[in-house]
Amino acid sequence: MALVTLTEARDHLKLPTFVGDPGEADLQRKLDAAEAHVLEYLSRSAAGAALVAAWLDESVPVTPPAFVQHAILVQFGEFWRQRGDDPAREAPWRFPGDELNPYVVSLLRRLGDVVIG
Repeated sequence: MALVTLTEARDHLKLPTFVGDPGEADLQRKLDAAEAHVLEYLSRSAAGAALVAAWLDESVPVTPPAFVQHAILVQFGEFWRQRGDDPAREAPWRFPGDELNPYVVSLLRRLGDVVIG
């Protein structure tokens, strides 16, 4: 179960939707990667892993807080912006060993001691 839809991600980037858009699969891969990175980050602790499991359990729908969905959208935007097609552009937020945008990390810290960082 996706926590953020492709439509929400497109809206976040203010991208138009075209029927049969060949870039849709690429956007979906970036969205999937952003969600996976955020959920992996949260799952570093037992409490975080329990939250992630609850959000992904389709038998009992539990919606994550809006700031978690926003964190996924922000990370998705970073993946879209840093597509690798412009070698002169470097990600200014990259730190050794850290995969997430610092703003995303600050959003996720709102969950308290769930995130080990």
